[in-house]
Amino acid sequence: MTMIDFAKVPVIDNHSHPFEIGKESLDPESLAKVFFHGMGDIPKEGVKKARLWGVTDELRHHLFHMGVVQTMVCQLSKVLGCPAELEAVAAERNRRTSQNFSAYAKSLYEDAGIVGSVLDTGLPKNDPLLHLIPGRVMRLFQMDPLIDKLLEQSESYKQLLREYQAALDRAIKQDGFVGVKCHLAERVGFGVEAVSDGKAEAIFPDAKAKNSEAFKKLYVAIFTNTLLQC
Repeated sequence: MTMIDFAKVPVIDNHSHPFEIGKESLDPESLAKVFFHGMGDIPKEGVKKARLWGVTDELRHHLFHMGVVQTMVCQLSKVLGCPAELEAVAAERNRRTSQNFSAYAKSLYEDAGIVGSVLDTGLPKNDPLLHLIPGRVMRLFQMDPLIDKLLEQSESYKQLLREYQAALDRAIKQDGFVGVKCHLAERVGFGVEAVSDGKAEAIFPDAKAKNSEAFKKLYVAIFTNTLLQC
C-alpha cells in the first residue's frame, strides 16, 4: 500500500481570519492562549462575547501542558529552529515578527503548503491587512453584522430582506466575496425548522423588540433565503 505524501499536496485553509498587527509580539502565555482559543469563551452574563480569562491559577497552570499547546510548541520549534519549549518558541517568533511580520507569515504558509485562504472577514478587498496573507485570499461575506444592522434600521421584514439580498448580491458580484458565513447553530440551535416569509413578517416587530425566540425565527427565514440566493 502506497502512502500519500501530503507534504507535496497544496492546501486551502478553509476557515481563517486576518492577522492582527497588535499581536506581532506575544509573551509565552499570550501565545498559548491565542493558539488554544477556547478558554476565553467562558460565558459571562451581560457580556456578548467574553474573552476575559477570569480563570483560576490552577487552570492557567494546566494551559501550558495541554496537548494542543504542546503540539503547537513542537511544530513551531521545528520551523523556527529552536528548542521545543514555549518560552523559546515565543522568543524566536517575536524576533522574526519584529523584523518582518509578512515574511514570518509567508514562512509558515510555505512550510504548511498553504496556497489559499478562505477568510472570515468583513474587510474590503483593498485593506492592507489582507496583503499580509500569502497566496490567494477568498473572503466570506458575514451575515450576522448585516442582519443586526438592518434589524435596527428596517420597518418590516420585507424591507430588511430586500436590503439584505441587495447587499449580498453586491458583495458577490462587485466586491469579490466567494461565500457566506453564518452562525445558525450558535444563534439559533440545532434541529432548526423552516420559517416562511409570512411567519417572519408576522414576528418581525417582536424580533425588532429583541425577543430572542422571534429573532431566531427571523434568522432562520433569512438563512433560508440566503441559501436560495446562493
